[in-house]
Amino acid sequence: MNSDDLKSRVQALRAAGSTPKQIARTLGIPRSKAVSLVHNGATPRRDRGTTTLEKQLIGCWITRQWSNGLTIENRPANWIDDDGLPSLAMGAGLPSVAVVREHSDDLV
Repeated sequence: MNSDDLKSRVQALRAAGSTPKQIARTLGIPRSKAVSLVHNGATPRRDRGTTTLEKQLIGCWITRQWSNGLTIENRPANWIDDDGLPSLAMGAGLPSVAVVREHSDDLV
């Protein structure tokens, strides 16, 4: 593959939203070369911000005992907290949040 073909393939993959690492794997080139070609090319990465808003929200989850150690006044009537865990359980008070959106017809 000559230099111009490589540049055009890198630009096409970047425009489709691929990262330099993904481009390197796809084309079988070193990651450093893919990074160089991405930064020297004129095609920026596709803006993902506009498409995210159009995708349906599937769900949002938070780890148990996220509110451990917090004083929360006037809790809503439907407040759910896990009182079954010890007050200082491993990871208590340090939440992990998962927000899932539709990606395509069969992927989230």
